[in-house]
Amino acid sequence: MTFVAALAASAMLVEAAAATIKDPQWESVPPWTIREFQKSYPAAALAHGADGNAIVECTVVANGGLGDCKAVQETPAGQGFGEAAVRIVGALHVKAMTVSGNPTAGQVVRAPVRFHLPWSGDDAGGERPVFTVRARLDFKRLPKAEDMARYYPEKAGSLGIEGAADMHCRVLTDGRFADCAITSQAPQGQNFDAATLKLAPLFRVDMTSGLGRLAEGKVIDMPVVWLLPNTHPR
Repeated sequence: MTFVAALAASAMLVEAAAATIKDPQWESVPPWTIREFQKSYPAAALAHGADGNAIVECTVVANGGLGDCKAVQETPAGQGFGEAAVRIVGALHVKAMTVSGNPTAGQVVRAPVRFHLPWSGDDAGGERPVFTVRARLDFKRLPKAEDMARYYPEKAGSLGIEGAADMHCRVLTDGRFADCAITSQAPQGQNFDAATLKLAPLFRVDMTSGLGRLAEGKVIDMPVVWLLPNTHPR
């Protein structure tokens, strides 16, 4: 092989190694990790009542972890979405093989992240997010540990299953929830949807603090994570 041919072959290998995975399989995120991720909404964006998006690219390492992560896009710019997305995506993992059966180690993976105000619409345009960070409202009252234990789905509890559910609720003038409906739950078939609706009357938004000042009449996303009692540190 000539020197020029060797250089060309080397360039082709580098290009192949840097190819972005089209169909990664993301490992599921444990509920307690989701709870920590939800604290990552950029303070600057919250101060302006802004939602946004970021896209992060990382290299997959041997154990499915992600390294060399960098934000390649953020909208709007200058609100901290890119930096926050890098922290989140760097803690995620992908499976060893793609959907089509190709190895992921050493390849580049692209991860869109959505930063979502409690009343933002679901359709943000662009790529489907790998993870969505929901801005937090301040609450005067939240369900207590004993409430969660009382309404924990009996079958799921007996099987040691944890879960999560999202509900949409309209915020009344006094901060109470009305017209609540479940929009998603995981895992399916474990009654986390019904249990979450039972908690709805126990929420009360602080209408005088932070985003609460803008919440009256809004239909908000309320994620609820169900953890088995005495299993995880609070």
